[in-house]
Amino acid sequence: MQRISLDAFRADTEGALRRIAETGRPVSLQTDDVSAVVLAQATFDDLLRRLDEAEAVAGIRRGLDQADRGEGRDARQVLAAIGRRLAVR
Repeated sequence: MQRISLDAFRADTEGALRRIAETGRPVSLQTDDVSAVVLAQATFDDLLRRLDEAEAVAGIRRGLDQADRGEGRDARQVLAAIGRRLAVR
């Protein structure tokens, strides 16, 4: 992550925002060598998409862990049970 001083950002706000857009990398604005704020191009929709992906990966991992512990059921048995419940032939 690039770090720039707040004064440098104020001096060239347009250029800094253009670099963020071009690189897609966040920038840390600093005052007295301490990060004051991080600027990133990600939109709220991007963040929601990333959250959805992270939740999906976590669910898959939980399922794999359950299968490793022998807690899963055979897919054929599950589909047959669903078919019987719905009277599908």
